[in-house]
Amino acid sequence: CDLEKAAFRKAQLQEARFEGNNLSSADFRDALDYVIQMDRNKLTGAKFSFPDAVRLLETAGIIVE
Repeated sequence: CDLEKAAFRKAQLQEARFEGNNLSSADFRDALDYVIQMDRNKLTGAKFSFPDAVRLLETAGIIVE
């Protein structure tokens, strides 16, 4: 899907999984219950809250301590 500039801010996404999408400049700040695979979506300029940004790194296999 082309979800460029989509506004998901504070959305309850009920276990949504994003794969193979253009999420450029999408706003996910304070959104809940979603999973995004960094290597399977275009995320240039997308906005995330701090805890969710760390979770994104974990989906890429990066360990944050």
